[in-house]
Amino acid sequence: MIELTNYGFVRVGSAVPEMKVADCSFNSEKILELMEKAVEQKAYITVFPELCITGYTCGDLFGQQMLLCAALDALDMLRKASSKWNNVFVVGLPLIIDQQLFNCGLVLQQGHILGVVPKRYIPNYNEFYEKRWFREGRDLSVDSVRLFGQDIPCGIDLIFQDKNTPEASFAIELCEDMWMAVPPSSIHALNGAVILCNLSASNEIVGKHEYREILVKSQSGRCIAAYVYASAGVGESTTDLVFGGHGIIGEYGSILGQTQRFRKDSQLLTADIDVCKLIRERVNATSFTQTDLPRKSRKIQLLEVPPQPIE
Repeated sequence: MIELTNYGFVRVGSAVPEMKVADCSFNSEKILELMEKAVEQKAYITVFPELCITGYTCGDLFGQQMLLCAALDALDMLRKASSKWNNVFVVGLPLIIDQQLFNCGLVLQQGHILGVVPKRYIPNYNEFYEKRWFREGRDLSVDSVRLFGQDIPCGIDLIFQDKNTPEASFAIELCEDMWMAVPPSSIHALNGAVILCNLSASNEIVGKHEYREILVKSQSGRCIAAYVYASAGVGESTTDLVFGGHGIIGEYGSILGQTQRFRKDSQLLTADIDVCKLIRERVNATSFTQTDLPRKSRKIQLLEVPPQPIE
């Protein structure tokens, strides 16, 4: 379980692995290296970039069964590797569900996949044309997917919470979701999520990294939450797009830390989130839960683990 007796703090991580487009074996090894580093640094939740197992800029390779099968093999390797640890990891890959392809974030812990969250909003403007390959998460017609012999909860309404410390719950959105007028994380926060995770592949254009900071600041502030953002690194820059590997951790309107952009090697950013303070602020803000937005969620329990004190 999460040990909130450590002054109410939970350590989170934003990971930006070195990567090669469509090389799932290479990418999964680099992800595993950062998973091991996150365990060493006692990060309870570590977030990786969008489609980090395959790469975001695979283009029409997303239509190739060979790539999708390689991604599943890499996921299985990471799943088995996570059996050694109690820590939680959020990774991204393309996944066929009910004969449709979705851009998904998956939660790994102790050798298990605890949930699958598809990207709700798919960009299809300017340099983005994801609708060529992916369906929107709100089009998903099933609430579970079978992976490695297990039925795994899937959907845009999942919130993950510790069995013994449900206050320390988290939820997932992917890249474009954060840029919407009403991000899914707003609904997640109203349903109790205090740590909001974003798997992203946001490219670099003039002024965009400053705007990303503003978005993380404002969303963490409005939601009275922590926001863990991990974006794809420079290995994605094989087309006319440029990616910088921007990791950001925000808390209640403040930026706690950022990665160095345009580094070729892997990076792991960690920060300690004051969960107890966030819960207290939500209780004090009596208008926090007042909304006309529809509120719906499914609570997924994390596996029970012994407390790990932060050092």
